[in-house]
Amino acid sequence: MTNRGTDRQQGSATLLAVMAMIFLTIVIAGLLPMVTQELRAASTDRDVLETRYVAEAGVKRALVHLQRDADQWGWIEQTGAANWRPFASDGTGAKAYTVRLVPNIEPTKKPKKKTTYQIYSTGKVDTITYTAYDTFTTPQGSNDWGGGDDNPNPPNPPPPLANDILDTMQTSGYVSYNIGSNLTINSNVTITGGTLGTSASNITNQSGAPIQTGINLTVPPIPISLAPATYSGATPLSGAPPSGTNALSGTYYVSGGFNTNSHTILSATGGTSGDVTIFANGQININDDVVTNASTNLTLASSSSININSNVDLVGNIQLYAKEDLIINSNSDLSGADLHLTGYGLFMAGRDIYINSNVNLNKAVLIAGRDLYINANSTVVGQIIAGRNITLNSNCTIIMADVL
Repeated sequence: MTNRGTDRQQGSATLLAVMAMIFLTIVIAGLLPMVTQELRAASTDRDVLETRYVAEAGVKRALVHLQRDADQWGWIEQTGAANWRPFASDGTGAKAYTVRLVPNIEPTKKPKKKTTYQIYSTGKVDTITYTAYDTFTTPQGSNDWGGGDDNPNPPNPPPPLANDILDTMQTSGYVSYNIGSNLTINSNVTITGGTLGTSASNITNQSGAPIQTGINLTVPPIPISLAPATYSGATPLSGAPPSGTNALSGTYYVSGGFNTNSHTILSATGGTSGDVTIFANGQININDDVVTNASTNLTLASSSSININSNVDLVGNIQLYAKEDLIINSNSDLSGADLHLTGYGLFMAGRDIYINSNVNLNKAVLIAGRDLYINANSTVVGQIIAGRNITLNSNCTIIMADVL
C-alpha cells in the first residue's frame, strides 16, 4: 500500500514537472521574439548614436583645417562623389565619414578670406548614415580667425554643376561607368571624342566602336532631396501654369503632379542668374512647345517620374531629377550650350532614362541609377552613365565632351 502511494506521488510530481517545463517553454518561446526585437532596437540605437559621432568627427576635422588656414584638402569630396575616410578608432572600415564643403576648396588651395563655408559631413556605421552640419566664416585677414557658427538645421546643399559630378569620373575620355550587367551597341552607332568604358559582363557591339573594359567607378547619387517634406515650406503651385510667360523665382512645391500647357514659357525673374526650382510630389509632364529663356537656371524634381514630351525647347541651365524614370520623347531639343555658352543639362533618374527618337541633347550629362536607353536618330553631346545597363540603338550618336 505504501509503495503504491509513493509511486502515485512520484508520478504526479513528474507530471507536474513536465507540465511546468512545457509552460515555461511556451512562455520563453513567446518572450523570445520580444527580447530579440528589443536587442535589435538597442543595437540600432547604438549604431545611430555612433553614426552621429562619426559624422561630427568629419565636421570637427573640417573646422580645424579651416581654423588653421590649411592647404591640404584631398580628403574631402571634390566633385559631389563621396570620399569615405575611416573613423580613427575603427580598423574594420565599417565606420567612415565623407565631408563636403560649399563652396568647395581644391585639394592644395587655402580657404578664401571672408567666406562662409558650409560643412556637410555624412557618417556611416554599416548601413546606417547620418549627416551633420556646421558653418565657418573665414576672416578678412590671417589674424582674426573665429569659431564655427553652429546650425542644427542645415539647408539642402545646392546641387553640383554637371562637370563637378564628372570630375572624378572622366578618365581619358571614358563615357560610361559601373555597367553591372549588359552593354549593347547596335549597328550604325557613332561614338566619338573618347572611348566607351564599361565593366559589363555581357557586351554586344555591332558598331565596331572602341570599348575599354574593366571600368568600375561609382555612379553618383541624386544630389538633392526628393522627399516631399523637404519642400513643404516652399511657395505652393497649384494647377498648370497658364500659356504665355510665367515669371518665377526661388523654390516651388506642387502637391501632386505638375503638367504644363502648350505655348508656355517658364522664365526666371531677377536677371541673368535667375534660379527656379519646381518640386512635384508626383509625376512631372512637360508638354508641347514649353520653353525657358537663356537667363533661367531651371531645376525640375519629382518624387515620381519626369516626362519631357515632343517639341519642347529648354535652354539655359537645366537640371532634371526623377526618383523613378526620366523619359525624353521625340523631337525634343534641350540644346542648352548649343545656343548659350553657359548652358548645360544634368539629367538624373533613380531608375531608368529613356531618350527616344530624334532627340538632340547638347552638353548634357545623363545618369541613370539602373538602365539607360538611347534610341535611333538621337544625339547626345556630353556624358552618359548608368548603374546597370546601357543600350545604344541604331543610328544614334554619342559625342563625348565636357559639359562646360
